[in-house]
Amino acid sequence: MASFRRFLSLTFSEKLVFCQAFLLVLRFRRALKHRPFDDLLRETLARAEKRLARSGPSVLSAGRISWLISKAATAVIESRCLPQALAGHIIFAEYGYRTCFHIGVRKGGDKLEAHAWLTLDEKVILGDLPDLELFEELPVLGGEG
Repeated sequence: MASFRRFLSLTFSEKLVFCQAFLLVLRFRRALKHRPFDDLLRETLARAEKRLARSGPSVLSAGRISWLISKAATAVIESRCLPQALAGHIIFAEYGYRTCFHIGVRKGGDKLEAHAWLTLDEKVILGDLPDLELFEELPVLGGEG
């Protein structure tokens, strides 16, 4: 009940970002099971560019948008970093922020881990980890996100 009250206390713009994030994270989580990652990434980058071209000044800070995306993603069962980063890239563009999409891998013993994150002005804005520097970044389609 406290979560619902917190949602109701958000501004209209914040509620909109939260709902957009929830739906996009859910969509990407499902799509990643059935479609090639390269296709989804290509579409995401193109969609973000279109949104950037028609976006105006943002009514929300990048930090607030990041927080809303993270909170919305927790409501999606088995939401991981990749659907969040894909969704976030589009949402940030909608609000006039040009983020860069990153994906990296880290080998820890016998285990290979992957992680996706977004940067804004070379600072991690979504998907930060305490040991992010240990991930070796992979090249992403289209260079910078």
